[in-house]
Amino acid sequence: MEETAVFNALPASPYEAGGAMHGVERNAIQAVQGCEAPDRVSVPEIQAFISPKLFRELSWTNGQSAEAVTEGCITKAYDTLETLLALVKEPFNAWSRTQREAVKLMTVSKLYEYNGDAHGRKEFLQRAERLLSDRYGSIEAEREYAAPCAAVCVPDEVKIFTF
Repeated sequence: MEETAVFNALPASPYEAGGAMHGVERNAIQAVQGCEAPDRVSVPEIQAFISPKLFRELSWTNGQSAEAVTEGCITKAYDTLETLLALVKEPFNAWSRTQREAVKLMTVSKLYEYNGDAHGRKEFLQRAERLLSDRYGSIEAEREYAAPCAAVCVPDEVKIFTF
């Protein structure tokens, strides 16, 4: 709970950062300057997020560079984030620090998955889900609600066709 306490007070959008007018002015200034949205999470941010030793261990490969492996995991993390946000009916927001932090956690989870470490993958994915659940509502409850189900029924009478 301590790791997500910092993010409970963070604004989810520029509109919440300083009132609605502040957000509108900020958007207008960014549109004029050509900055429509903040940059995606980058490889150096992931390197700074975890220890250098862990980064080397998780992103090491024979065929690709560490940056290419990490960039692929960042892309997968954004896909996972969009899926989790859809469960709680929350739109993706490029300005949200909470969502950005969740992407970092999910990227590390994807790096663990890339290396075949199910325990590390699960730990970081749960931390990301807990962060999003604390901010936007229970993901687990929505996941159970949205889970598909099927029923099998037996008809009352069976008609057999004979020729």
